[in-house]
Amino acid sequence: MIAVLMFAGVLAGEDCAAFVARLNEPIAISLSSIPSEALGGRPLPILVSGERPAVAIGDLAYRGYGLTIRSSDPRFRELVVQPGVGTRHACGFVVDGPSGWNAFDANRSRWNMVFKPQARDLAPAATLAAEHGARPVLAGFQAGAIAPVYTGGTLFFVGLMHPAKTSETVIVAFADSKIQPPARILARLPLRIDEVSITPGLHTPQLFLNLEGRDEDGALNRFVLEMSDETARRYGAELPASPP
Repeated sequence: MIAVLMFAGVLAGEDCAAFVARLNEPIAISLSSIPSEALGGRPLPILVSGERPAVAIGDLAYRGYGLTIRSSDPRFRELVVQPGVGTRHACGFVVDGPSGWNAFDANRSRWNMVFKPQARDLAPAATLAAEHGARPVLAGFQAGAIAPVYTGGTLFFVGLMHPAKTSETVIVAFADSKIQPPARILARLPLRIDEVSITPGLHTPQLFLNLEGRDEDGALNRFVLEMSDETARRYGAELPASPP
């Protein structure tokens, strides 16, 4: 196992043997909230008493569930955000820590980042679009991480796309289709995001997009955008699958 990690470290220019020696030592971090102004958008009306305020970002919503993570630990600089995997160390280890869902924790000082002594594999959903022959197409943008959306008996995909020369990220929806029509833009974000996963609401019908990426200064951003059930069903209907 360590031999494999050391080989990965050579590829990444890292000393994985030294990293393994500190594997059980947590990374001390500092946390700050991601304000809605940092993501853009416009305020949405509060429809349910007690719900958190939200801003619309394209066809998605942000309710303040977002954190920027920083650390002076040199191992933090070695973390990478890998599409289909998430945040890991360059030597291959899983790293756990707070996510956007922890933005409203009363005691942020209790958080740090810790490593688990195993490698993280690609999530099965990460390769589903490629297996189906579907991919996002948008002029001037390169495709990144992809996640499937199941709604109303249909399947479509959400993907991250990046222009060649800026740190912007475009979130797109595209069909489960080999025909590959142009992707539909769901939202634009003024920062680099490299990973997306989707989880359903436990007690509500909406979907949650869990996003993470690193700023140019090395900070790690983790935040959650919300897709309403109505929006998901609309795209599911407008982006039909390939015929059998």
